[in-house]
Amino acid sequence: MQWSGVKGVVEIRSERDLSKRIGELDPATSPFGVLSRGGRHFIQVAAEGGGFVIEKREGGEDSHVHARRTGGRPSPKPPRPGFFKRLLGGGRGERNVDTFTLGEVEAVLLAWYEDRPDPDFLRWDSGPSCNPDAFPCVT
Repeated sequence: MQWSGVKGVVEIRSERDLSKRIGELDPATSPFGVLSRGGRHFIQVAAEGGGFVIEKREGGEDSHVHARRTGGRPSPKPPRPGFFKRLLGGGRGERNVDTFTLGEVEAVLLAWYEDRPDPDFLRWDSGPSCNPDAFPCVT
C-alpha cells in the first residue's frame, strides 16, 4: 500500500509505518493523507472543522463513501480553547457527526489497512463529503 500526503508518496509495509504517517497529520502543516491499495481503492483523511473527515472508495464513483459518527448529532458549541492541542494529543474535545479525532482516524485507517471491521463509532454514508478548499478530493 501507499500513503500520499504533503510530504509525497511513501510505501506502507507495516502497521507501524502507517501509524507514523497518521501521526504526522496536522491541520496547519500536513492537513491530508491518502492510503491506497491501488486503482480506485483508497481511504483518505483531511483536517476540517476542528477535526478530521474520512472518506473511502472501493471501486467506481458509486462506491465513494464518507464517515459519520454513529449515534451523534452535531455539537452546537464552537471548539473550546486548546481544542487542537487536545485533538492532536488524542484528548476529548467537541466533536460532531462528520469529524473525528486523530486517535479515531488512526483506528479507522488501521482497521482498513488490516481488513478488520470498522470501529463501532462510525458508519459510512454515500458520496464524498470532502470540501475542495480543505484538501484535494480524490476521484
